[in-house]
Amino acid sequence: MSARRSGARLRRDDKLRRESPPELAALFDAACDAVSAGGADIARRKMFGFPSAFTGGRLCFGLHEHRLVLRLPPERRAALLAAGEASVFAPAPGRPMANFAAVEDPLARDRGALPGLAAEAAAHTAALPPKPARRKRSGGRAAARA
Repeated sequence: MSARRSGARLRRDDKLRRESPPELAALFDAACDAVSAGGADIARRKMFGFPSAFTGGRLCFGLHEHRLVLRLPPERRAALLAAGEASVFAPAPGRPMANFAAVEDPLARDRGALPGLAAEAAAHTAALPPKPARRKRSGGRAAARA
């Protein structure tokens, strides 16, 4: 029997969401500062509810639960996957994101290497072709009411 039919109501806050550990958030901030100091133009905002860095409107690296997520060139991503240093990033089971790798438990790894990976992700993302302009919606709700 579904939750709706049984009388129970599901609310958004019923979903359990794990947060990134504070140490990992501090490591993310340090990586952002290092990438910005290197001359990259990054903007910090949230993606999937976790801190992320964007360049040119595209996600280049960020956190997801206990993982560091990176957009990397195909050959670098393949090398990390083959070495077992990262896994394919899937924000939801069965929904992998192309061109992204997830470093599992980055706090247990060499912390000095992570800003370099973040800089590599930012440089790769900045080199991608510009995103196509979004189409403007015609009418919308205002046109439907008229």
